[in-house]
Amino acid sequence: MQRGAACAGALLYFLSSQSAHAQSAAPFEARAIAPGYADRLFHVEAMTGIATAVGLLGVRGEINLGNPISLGLGVGANAHGPLWEAHARWRIIHGVNHRTKTFHALTFEGSFSRARYAGIDASFDAGLGEGCDKLNPNDGCYAPPITPQLVSWGQGELGWEAVFPSGFTLRLASGIAHQIGSYQWQCTVLGAAASCGTQQLPSESLFVFSVGLGYAF
Repeated sequence: MQRGAACAGALLYFLSSQSAHAQSAAPFEARAIAPGYADRLFHVEAMTGIATAVGLLGVRGEINLGNPISLGLGVGANAHGPLWEAHARWRIIHGVNHRTKTFHALTFEGSFSRARYAGIDASFDAGLGEGCDKLNPNDGCYAPPITPQLVSWGQGELGWEAVFPSGFTLRLASGIAHQIGSYQWQCTVLGAAASCGTQQLPSESLFVFSVGLGYAF
């Protein structure tokens, strides 16, 4: 009789402990990372494109202030060397596809960058025909290389952004970059400063197209 009571007591203790363990574990197991940036404070991104804030190719790091805003810094390079940038991105409209658990947002980003620049075509040595001397000011096709300068840029981009349940991100954006300040452009012939002639000088505004792949955590 005493043995049966002891077995029954042991069984009740085992069942009650298992129930308590399940109850304590349930909230932990049910806690899932919310779609988007609400539970992901940091974001790293590789970026490429046309006249992006990090040039031809670069990386950026961001702090997410919840879903609406990200603040970040980036480094990269263009045809004339390294550059850096600082940016803020506002997610104007955002929501979640509940079937795929993917976060989507319409974004606006403003950035400031510093980079050496001499025009989009400055790094290309396209042939202008046989017998054409681009370095001879008396030649009809005189077009010496423009000397790169350190230029400040401000740019704005409108885009789309997605955060997948795994934390990986995809972003596409386009906009305009414009020079901050004015610059006196010069050209170089055989290592010496020279007139740029009648060739078109570097544009003050550039079309921007950016593609970013990243991870939020």
